[in-house]
Amino acid sequence: MTSPIIDATIHLEETLPAREIEAVERALHARTGVISARVTLRNAQLILVEYSPCCCSVSDLLWLLDGLGHPASVRYGGDPPAGTRLRECRGIRCRA
Repeated sequence: MTSPIIDATIHLEETLPAREIEAVERALHARTGVISARVTLRNAQLILVEYSPCCCSVSDLLWLLDGLGHPASVRYGGDPPAGTRLRECRGIRCRA
């Protein structure tokens, strides 16, 4: 099965301390549909995320971060408008 993937840059309201960075990345990676997630080392307020919009939305990711105590907003990217051509990735497991 081929699923679309998109990129989003999420901006945290506060800079993450070093001990929190790994926990946030692990939580995002555990979310169904997230392909990659990493906090930028230059700016610990930005998280670069690749995900499949058929499995989760950027709102889901923001909700997850808020639940971890790290309120955030989308800085770049996010869910694409209808009709947008997306890159594709094979092997994404989505919930039925």
